[in-house]
Amino acid sequence: MVHPPAWTSEFSTLLSLLLLTLLVSVIHTEGQQIDDELSQNHVPKPRFVGSVRNKTAPLGREAILECSVENLGNYKVTWIKMDTETLLTFHTTIIAGENRLRVSHNNEKQWFLHIRDVQTSDKGAYMCQINSQPMINQVGYLDVLIPPSIISEETPSEVQVKEGLNATLKCKASGYPTPSISWKRENGKEIPLPRERSNLNDLAMGGNSSKRKFSAHQVSGEELQLVAVRREDSGAYLCIAKNGVTPTVSQRVKLVANFAPRVSVNRTELGVMRGDPARLECFVEGSPRPEIEWIGASGLKLNLTHSYGKYISTFSSHWYNHRYELFVNNFTHEDYGQYLCRAENRFGSREATIRVYEKPRPTVRPRPTRPPTTTAAPTRRTTWRWFTTMETFAIPEGIETANEVPSERDTGRRKGTRTPPFYARSNADLRLATCSYLSIVPTLCILLLSH
Repeated sequence: MVHPPAWTSEFSTLLSLLLLTLLVSVIHTEGQQIDDELSQNHVPKPRFVGSVRNKTAPLGREAILECSVENLGNYKVTWIKMDTETLLTFHTTIIAGENRLRVSHNNEKQWFLHIRDVQTSDKGAYMCQINSQPMINQVGYLDVLIPPSIISEETPSEVQVKEGLNATLKCKASGYPTPSISWKRENGKEIPLPRERSNLNDLAMGGNSSKRKFSAHQVSGEELQLVAVRREDSGAYLCIAKNGVTPTVSQRVKLVANFAPRVSVNRTELGVMRGDPARLECFVEGSPRPEIEWIGASGLKLNLTHSYGKYISTFSSHWYNHRYELFVNNFTHEDYGQYLCRAENRFGSREATIRVYEKPRPTVRPRPTRPPTTTAAPTRRTTWRWFTTMETFAIPEGIETANEVPSERDTGRRKGTRTPPFYARSNADLRLATCSYLSIVPTLCILLLSH
């Protein structure tokens, strides 16, 4: 790749300066000619109305500078960046070659310089100038506001400290104006602050000690001092930076209080029936998270898995609180006994025991059986009609009554002759005739005859 000689860039710079000088000379000459004409015609010279107001604009937004004039006539308004002495515009023409600039006016009385997508380099003094003789000008200042930004290199995301010692959380932020820093806890709890209270305050609160530890929801400052850190102080703290320019930003700083494990179980004894599964729970407090091991009833370390097998182990954690579970499938005679949960980290170790005993399986008593339900046949109700002695009843042929003996005349009657009607003279005759006529069983007929 061929690089252009060094004199090329120098020549370009020199050429730009010559053109700028020529342009200024032309503006000056043009202004001188206009002044001569106005002096001959007694036309009032241009002047400014008010001043160019200072402006502030957030980074990335649009800034507008305003310049008000009277009696401009044929004169021209120019905008100049003073710190770099850069001619930005001449009348409505953009000279600087910056596509973020634009000029607008209101009947040539109010002239506006528009700066789009403001950058930090745009900050500074701007001159509104009229090319009269002598030239007149006004200066306004543009201030660029920068929203806050947290400096990650100077804001550690995690601070670890041994329980009982002091800790310092630090947070740095940049922006303009200089951001203010405040601290809050992510879980909404108050931040513990060590302070000495006066005896008067203690008496007012009904206390006897002159030293108390109180707290606040929010603490200001780049550094947050925590004295005699406890495990309850562990958690996420929010560093919040704001300076009035949106958006407000925050960063999470994690405080970890390290301490030796503490082990507990919710049940020291557990009954399990043979052949059933069992679940043993072990609760551990500790930081960093302790390593856990289960010792079985045989006194040996159990071979644990996380999905299938005889012994399955699971755990869940939240900050320094940990929950461990041991699942034992298909309990046998060898599985009964004492189980030990042991937790250990670099600050110490602790353990707790659970005794598992065999729970007898309940005996099942047979249910009492009910006799079969039979449906009784519907009872037929018979209505008997008793005939009195005075009633006439005709006995069929061939039936003899108990108190009637056939006479010789009746015995010797001829075949085919009709027997005259028989009239019952007593209740016994009537009942006997009724039994024979209705074909009633003998036993029932005897009962009828007995009455």
